Amino acid sequence: MDKIEYRAVIKYLVLKGNTPAQIKHELDYVYGDSAPSFTTVKFWAAEFKRGRKSLGDDECSGRPKTATTDDNIAKVHQMQLLEKQISVKQEVHLAFVDLEKAYDTIPRQKLWKALERLDVDKDLLKIIKELYNNNVSLIKVGNRLSEPILTTKGLRQGCSLPLLFNAYVEVALEEWKRQCEPMGIPIGAQKLFTLNFADDQVVLAQDAFDLEYMMRRLYVQYEKWGLQVTQVNNFKYLGSIVTKQGIGEDEIKLRIQAGKRVVGCLNSLWWNQHLSLRAKKRLGQILVESVVCNGCEVWALTAEMKRRLTAVEMDYLRRSAGVSKMGRIINIEIRHRMNAPETIIDRVEIRGLKWFGHLLRMPEDRWPKRLFHWSPPQRRKRGRRSWNNTIRQAMASRELEELDAFDREVWQRRTGKQQ
Repeated sequence: MDKIEYRAVIKYLVLKGNTPAQIKHELDYVYGDSAPSFTTVKFWAAEFKRGRKSLGDDECSGRPKTATTDDNIAKVHQMQLLEKQISVKQEVHLAFVDLEKAYDTIPRQKLWKALERLDVDKDLLKIIKELYNNNVSLIKVGNRLSEPILTTKGLRQGCSLPLLFNAYVEVALEEWKRQCEPMGIPIGAQKLFTLNFADDQVVLAQDAFDLEYMMRRLYVQYEKWGLQVTQVNNFKYLGSIVTKQGIGEDEIKLRIQAGKRVVGCLNSLWWNQHLSLRAKKRLGQILVESVVCNGCEVWALTAEMKRRLTAVEMDYLRRSAGVSKMGRIINIEIRHRMNAPETIIDRVEIRGLKWFGHLLRMPEDRWPKRLFHWSPPQRRKRGRRSWNNTIRQAMASRELEELDAFDREVWQRRTGKQQ
């Protein structure tokens, strides 16, 4: 269902005097699973009641409408799907695809054909060809340079045309997507069978037979376009370790271990008397927490994980304050000395809430929004903590509701600024 269409329907029903609950009932009856959520209906009903005329999105300064990190969007796709399938003990089969030297092996003649199929302007295509015409590489050994080697395939990584690879893969997978469209995980009226981000891909199916067929066809299609799929023993998807339980405790434990190594490597910095306490605190947040908290927006935090994260933070704060563990000084006193009232858990929750606010403001037809509102048909089992639990707890502690996300000033004020 198009967002402009449902907003027009909401506006019409508001003018007729219908309540948000009545509007939601009407939309569910007509549009079924593709109808917007009650939170969205309530927001737009309030907007039109106040006299709003426009059906389009508000312009947001400083960020494009479809912004925030694409890798997090892909992670949330996968995390939400796995989390909800696991919660009802429903099988979901995934295959993570690793393309061997993906950027370096693309045949350029096939790339030009792919761009032509996408109706790229002829003059623009000519300019792109010129950029890759007569490219040479040189090998340096010591102070000696080899003779120039002409390169006839591959793309420049970090090039100012990053969409070339995406465009090539999109054309390469056209036929495969048509063959596999009936398969995948049913989400409302559609099926989700693949997620792509640059050269990272995950294929999804309801059973092993479908997945085997999809992977066989995918291998043939990639080979046809000059790309090779390799088989590996373990896989990192967008920088995160993926297990049968999704992106969970194993990923957080690895991040914590990496953070501990950074703290140990910078031991002389923490004990340096010539650096101010404020500088040490900021260095800890930049050098240690940037490693520990990478991708924390999608973490489902348990009490044990919170304790471990706090231990890493207190390790560098304690050393920075010049206090050894033998000093038996409590954490509250260390925080007072370092002027660090905000904890690493607060900062993880803030990052999660910032992402969640963006998720709620997404159009209804975006996959992250649809997966967030989707529930498997089976009844959910009790037990395992979910990402939603973590977010709801963070919202409750800051007196936030979903509707507040549509007021950016309120949402930003309540989530606060990271120190």
